[in-house]
Amino acid sequence: LAEPQPTFDPEAAGWPLVFSEEFDGTEVDTNKWEHSSEISKRQCHVSDGTLKIATEYPEGQTNLVSGGLWARQGYCYGYFEAKVKFTTYNGWWAAFWLCTHSCGNPFVDGFEIDVFEDYYMRNAARNTLDHNLHITGAGVLKSWNYNSTIPGTHEDWYTIGCKWTPFEITYYINGQAISS
Repeated sequence: LAEPQPTFDPEAAGWPLVFSEEFDGTEVDTNKWEHSSEISKRQCHVSDGTLKIATEYPEGQTNLVSGGLWARQGYCYGYFEAKVKFTTYNGWWAAFWLCTHSCGNPFVDGFEIDVFEDYYMRNAARNTLDHNLHITGAGVLKSWNYNSTIPGTHEDWYTIGCKWTPFEITYYINGQAISS
């Protein structure tokens, strides 16, 4: 098995672009995206080329509500990336997952690739991201966990990517491999 590339540029490698979203409208494009719940429709906002997903405690309630989106089209293998800014609020975290449409339980779904979860970054002093692979085979759940450190501050934007082939899953920050 070959070592993963320390950098990866899918365009230079000849990989065709099959999906792109620049969030250049004023609302979520429901031809490309499906909201994860009815609540999500109120929590996802598009403006100035950015998707903002709100998280809040509704008045009089103790449970957080938030939003999430599923791509309407399914994909297997490829290079997946998003330009993101991370959270720093206690109790909240952002995530970018590759999983089956009914995400939430790898025992049922079969797999979950966490391109990133930023739950370690709940305060500005922490700069650690979590990357995971959860796979069920023969009824047994196996998980691999990787951590990385962001190369800048919480105020910076980062391009987080994942190359998924039949032979590898490699995680990238700003085009640099961090784990495989």
